[in-house]
Amino acid sequence: MVEIIKNIDYLRQKSLPVFSNDGPEDVARLLFDGLSQDYPGNLTALGLSAIQIGYPLRVIALKDEPRPPICLVNPIIAKARGSQVSYETCLSLPGQRVKVTRAEIVKVRGFNQYMKSVTYTFRKFQARVACHELDHLDGRLIIDYIVNKIGN
Repeated sequence: MVEIIKNIDYLRQKSLPVFSNDGPEDVARLLFDGLSQDYPGNLTALGLSAIQIGYPLRVIALKDEPRPPICLVNPIIAKARGSQVSYETCLSLPGQRVKVTRAEIVKVRGFNQYMKSVTYTFRKFQARVACHELDHLDGRLIIDYIVNKIGN
């Protein structure tokens, strides 16, 4: 069973770039396992970042049902368009629910777990999930989107 990290100080660190000799296939396998398991509260993961399972590396995995999950190594957002606002939760922050504005369409470039160049275009909910996981790679959490309005 994959253990989800909940230590905020650990999660706030920036993830390190991955090189082919870092074994991204092994991290991808763990992330895929994490996507297929149930978590407390009968929750499932739609996406996971390597840092959430104890590997501070720039690797994420996303469900892409009915197809197999996607692994992205060293991903970057190449293009973002539109805007959508919705509530998000995070397995690393149980009980937190935060309204977050995200791009509606994102084009993400990176490598798969075999270090082959890939590009994906995600739309709507899948774009939200991808952006959420990409935030983890930079140490950004959904609680960072909470806006404190003074005097309103």
